Amino acid sequence: MSFLMFAYRKLALKRQISDKEYRSIVISQQKQTMTEQVGVFQQSISAAKNSVSAAANATMSMIAQAAYSPFIKDGKVDCSSAEAQAKLAGVQADLQAQNYAVMQASSATNSIFEASSQAKMSGLKAIEGMLDSEMANIESQLKQIREEVASVEKGETEAAKSEAPKFGLA
Repeated sequence: MSFLMFAYRKLALKRQISDKEYRSIVISQQKQTMTEQVGVFQQSISAAKNSVSAAANATMSMIAQAAYSPFIKDGKVDCSSAEAQAKLAGVQADLQAQNYAVMQASSATNSIFEASSQAKMSGLKAIEGMLDSEMANIESQLKQIREEVASVEKGETEAAKSEAPKFGLA
């Protein structure tokens, strides 16, 4: 009878091992998915930064072209009169001020992207920490269960020897 109890316990422990190993695989897959998500997120942040920068540069180029167009004649800047030179200086000052404003807006946008990235990364790090902790816990439980399986197998072997029929050959 004790042989059957050992065999039943061994089956129950093997089932627990299978469940823990399955959970371990699921956690590994979750960590891999998170790693992929981090890569995609960083690429999207980088792409957004680049598009904002490109838009700012295109805007400044269009503004500069529109501002200088009245002074261009035959492909050259014509500011022969004092009035034209004063207007050109004013246009240049305006362009510098607009360029500074665009740079400030670009800097603020980059700061927003960085803050968003840091917030997302800290959340993912927290989840990763929880998954690592759970994985360590599972590994510890697996070690204990495997040790118990070895003990049960030893008891099962001894019970099988003691309960084996002797057929009068004592």
